[in-house]
This record gives sequence, structure tokens and C-alpha cells, in this order.
Amino acid sequence: KKVALLAVGNAAYGRQALPTLEYFAGRLKEMGDADASAQLRGLSETLQSRLKNSAIVQQSLVAAEARIASKDIQGAVVVLAEAQAAGLATAEEWARAGMIFLSAGKNVEAEHALDQAVSLADPRYQYQSLAARGAARYRLGRFDEGKADIDAAKQLDPSGAVAYLLHALALHDAGDREAAIQELRDGIKVAPEDKRLSGFLQDYLND
Repeated sequence: KKVALLAVGNAAYGRQALPTLEYFAGRLKEMGDADASAQLRGLSETLQSRLKNSAIVQQSLVAAEARIASKDIQGAVVVLAEAQAAGLATAEEWARAGMIFLSAGKNVEAEHALDQAVSLADPRYQYQSLAARGAARYRLGRFDEGKADIDAAKQLDPSGAVAYLLHALALHDAGDREAAIQELRDGIKVAPEDKRLSGFLQDYLND
């Protein structure tokens, strides 16, 4: 029975079920298995620290995204450093950090964060991470690598607008206005409902 309780406690740690983990640590102590109880207590302390840091990361990412939206670029980078100090861990966190760095013009930092996101291979964030990493690499002058990432993103989600939008913005930053316009037009064909594409295209044509 003690072995079963220890196994359930370890599983609770994997599910980040802190109350369950603490309960089984207590039960094992009551049953006289101090070593197994101590093992679960150690996992409990680790999980508490991880959950605390995760909350800090989430709060910092939300704050940094808000500062990007208000065009406070330096403020966003400062707040993002707090998330990094707490420890980015998931593909979502790395992808969001990469997008913040990309929006702040920190392309080297963006590529690093997005490398981490892509390497975690979470299918929920792979499309966005590849598209954004492609844009970062494009802005760093590594056009072939950047286009390869963007093409890979388009293959993952043929109807997604983000890859077209980020590629168009990267082309614009590189001074290739006509290519940026064509990319937006191509994007509108596959994602006509996304008003960002048509909005950017209209701005280009009116410029």
C-alpha cells in the first residue's frame, strides 16, 4: 500500500496537483514511512516554488504585452526580464516572450526565445513560433532560414494569417515594399476574414 501511495503522490506531482501531493505525504508519514513521506514533501516544496514562479511569469508576460500594446517598448523589455528571472518553462511562455521581443525589435533575443518554443514541439504554439522565428531571422539578414521557417508555418496551418502578416512586416523592414504588398495579398486569399491583413494592405496602398 505504501508503494501505491508513493506512486500516486509522484503522479500528483506530474499533474501539479499540490493538495493531493501533500495529502499523500501526510498519509505516508502517518503510516510510518518517513523516507517516502520526505520524498513527497520534497516534491511538494519543488512544486510550490514552480507554481509561484509560474504565476510571476504569467503576470510579467501579461504586463509586457500590455506595454507593447501601449508602445512602451523599453518598459516591456524590463518587465519581460522579470519573467525570464522567474524562469520561462513552457512552449506558451517562450512563444509569448519571443513575440514580445520581436515586437520590441530585439531580434536576437526573439530568435533565442522562439528556438526554445519550437524545440518543445507543443503543437498549440508551433505555428506561431515558427512564423515569428522566421520573421526574426529575416530581420537578422538570414533570409533563407527565415523563409524556411515561414514556409514551415504555412504548411502547418495553410489558412493561418500570422505567417503572412509577420513575413510582410519583415519584408517591409527590409525595404522590400512590393514583396510585402504581395505577401499581404497572398495572405488575404487564404485568410480573408483576418482584418489585420487588409488593414495593413490598405495602409501600404495609401502610402
